[in-house]
Amino acid sequence: MNLKNTFKKFVLLDLFLLILGISSIFFENETIISFNESVNPMSDMFGLIILFYFIAFLFCLFCLYKFKKSW
Repeated sequence: MNLKNTFKKFVLLDLFLLILGISSIFFENETIISFNESVNPMSDMFGLIILFYFIAFLFCLFCLYKFKKSW
């Protein structure tokens, strides 16, 4: 069995699970939506950190898939 091919499939599986998790936001229950509205909204800085982490995560997945060395 080719380990390189198996590793690439796991990276793609990770990307698929990420997309599935993000798309599950659109199918929330009414109870969860009302709870989220009652809690204090996230600060702009926290959203910016999450966006930076998301971009870095996608870049790392791409590098893992292509087997590129980091710097």
